[in-house]
Amino acid sequence: MDLNQDSGFLLTYKQWIEIGIIVVATFIITRVSKLLMNRFIKRSSAVLKIDKTRYKFFSNALNAVIYIFAIIFIIHTIPALRSVSTTLFASAGILAAVIGFASQQAVSNIVGGVFVVIFRPFRVGDSIKVGGVPGIEMSGVVEDITLRHTVIRDAENARIIIPNSMINSQTVINYDIIDNKFKKRILFNISNESDVELAIKLIKENIYRHPLIMESYYPDASAIDVAVTDLTEKHVTLRAYVWTLNADNASTLAHEINKTMLHEFRKHNIRISEPQTLVLQHNNDK
Repeated sequence: MDLNQDSGFLLTYKQWIEIGIIVVATFIITRVSKLLMNRFIKRSSAVLKIDKTRYKFFSNALNAVIYIFAIIFIIHTIPALRSVSTTLFASAGILAAVIGFASQQAVSNIVGGVFVVIFRPFRVGDSIKVGGVPGIEMSGVVEDITLRHTVIRDAENARIIIPNSMINSQTVINYDIIDNKFKKRILFNISNESDVELAIKLIKENIYRHPLIMESYYPDASAIDVAVTDLTEKHVTLRAYVWTLNADNASTLAHEINKTMLHEFRKHNIRISEPQTLVLQHNNDK
């Protein structure tokens, strides 16, 4: 009696060779996948300036999937367990569908995090502005990027936590993605009876003396760009453009220049004026 034929658990040389091939292939595939994933994680973490251990689970999860399928294939090689392997394949598909349905939002956030890693629209430390939510100013410095969400520290030191699925569907303004230099626009409204030429001269001189401007752009005060952008019966709008090293410097410069020009305008009898508001009134008289 041939035991190999009567017992499904006794394997032929061919079946042992098949199992050996599966084991060796599994070893090679896991090694290659781990090498490629580590290279990808290291490069992406360096670009995004985040801890690479946050993305290590991708490599471990991929290896776990490979091992699971290898075990199922080995079970399928054994005749007595072939029906079990078929059930395992079917169960794996059903389980994946159930998990996918139950965690659509979580998976969406993880996929969004992967897109941030791959396409790099921003990095930790970048100053960004995210649109989309009316009445909420979602802007600040990127403090952390996880697989589920992005954390932004705003000007009030509060943390804005935005799901990655959302941030990938919004317009993102990144002030640091290529060049940190920032061109700040500062507006001044003065009465049209005031001396406009004197106001422009004072603005240029005070901006030129400010330590946060990029000196290489301005050899003298006349290089400061100040122009008249609006003129009405009530006021004149003067617009100044100033280059700074980054967005934080631009914000600080604008606040300090506004305060300085308030005193300068008062000292030189230049009256500050509010922009004119047009009010339309309907005549309901019949």
